Amino acid sequence: MIQIVYISSAVAPWSTEQLLELLQQCLKNNSARGVTGMLLYGEDTFLQALEGDDAVIDDLVEKIARDPRHAKVQFLHRRPIERRQYADWSMGFKRISERELTGIKGLKDFGAKDFNFDYLVRNGGIVDALMDH
Repeated sequence: MIQIVYISSAVAPWSTEQLLELLQQCLKNNSARGVTGMLLYGEDTFLQALEGDDAVIDDLVEKIARDPRHAKVQFLHRRPIERRQYADWSMGFKRISERELTGIKGLKDFGAKDFNFDYLVRNGGIVDALMDH
């Protein structure tokens, strides 16, 4: 079993309706494939962790990398795991806002405006704090 974390920039801003449609699709597909994970979205940026069988996750990663809705995709890590971090979620989801960030340990000087591709790629500790929360 593996966990992959990636960050990507959306080609265009996503509406609430588009995000809900994506989430419903993820819930359906991930459940059937035994995939769990977390998806965060803000400032036209996606940060996602995916967990499951190696072959299933690798196949999903290939699809994500080819998805035309992303301007760029950067994989931050691919690591073997013994147990799932997001075992209760076929896809947990949060839309990043100042309110959502308040009180998260390790994010004292991090604001919603910082939730963007360039900042997150350079700040692995922030990514870890977001994904752990």
